[in-house]
Amino acid sequence: MTINTSDIVKDVGCSATLIPKPGDLAIPLKKLASLPAILTVLGYNELAGQIRQSLKSIDDLLGNFPISVTKPVFGTLSVPEYEWEIKARAIVAEFKLYVLAKCLEIIGSIINGLVTIPVPFLGNVNILQLFTDAEYRAEVKSRITKNLNGALAVVGRLGKSFSGEFGLKAPELQIQEIWSWFVMEMTNIATGILHAAFNTLIGMFNSIWISLGLPSLVALVTLDIETIIEDAIASVSKLLPIAQYYKMIIATLKSINIFGYTLLDLLGGVYEDATESAEITINRLISAAKDFVVKWPLYLIENWMKLVKEFFNQIGLGALLTYIPFTFCSFLQLIGFPLSFAGLIPATLPVTQEQITPPANVSG
Repeated sequence: MTINTSDIVKDVGCSATLIPKPGDLAIPLKKLASLPAILTVLGYNELAGQIRQSLKSIDDLLGNFPISVTKPVFGTLSVPEYEWEIKARAIVAEFKLYVLAKCLEIIGSIINGLVTIPVPFLGNVNILQLFTDAEYRAEVKSRITKNLNGALAVVGRLGKSFSGEFGLKAPELQIQEIWSWFVMEMTNIATGILHAAFNTLIGMFNSIWISLGLPSLVALVTLDIETIIEDAIASVSKLLPIAQYYKMIIATLKSINIFGYTLLDLLGGVYEDATESAEITINRLISAAKDFVVKWPLYLIENWMKLVKEFFNQIGLGALLTYIPFTFCSFLQLIGFPLSFAGLIPATLPVTQEQITPPANVSG
């Protein structure tokens, strides 16, 4: 019996979205990365090797991306499906930071120094250089590893993932999530700088702005998601057995509503795990929440930018229009990521759906 690959691994769900969900990329990649081990156990070694080579080809195409993930992810330890999930979620998180870096670089022809932003604990960070200079990127990341306790004092709940609070202690994963928090926070800070820069430009070229009769700059929307998450977790009374306590926290987090979306909505689909860890599930929900909250204000700004294109053209910043809109599909194509897995893996596999679907098994 065979099964169509498309029934197992969907193509990347990027469409033309400006705010991708982590699962749009992470879920298909995680499924793809899990297949070689399953096929090897079933005796299809050659087929498993073919898919592993396809994944290596994708990794080679990505080059320096994602910038927030160390290669190899876990040193000598290999957990392909989770490694690819981490990479996918990082790519989603870095998408808007890249757009911001490019927009601030363009505006820098009029207002100097925008791409270097002040980041709590890290100090000044050149966000454009993060994408272009591997040595600089390593130096910035070393500021975390050299003073992990200092970094932990700054980061929110996301950076405290994998500390063992919800059943899984993994220092390598925790460091990765700390860096992820900083990448998201850079997006948040850079969005504020972009918003302020637009206000400055409107003031500098006020006569042009008034003559065009364009809509006012949108307000900068903010939401303290860190406090909302902390309060939600604190609202759950600690129960025994501990697994029940974890389930209640997960249910509480899933129900949080942000700008009309629940955290469950923001995941972008259902993750299939051979062993579902509460720590991993909680981390996914918190990460999706933080990622969405920092991207939402930029989404509103981008929609406003589409309405004022003529202003940018008249003040010599027409290059900004390259990034209006700049979709997630556009970003994936830019960094060399395939939007379809057709041709990378066989159209059919000699397995059943039951053989490649992990059983439900919830633990800490």
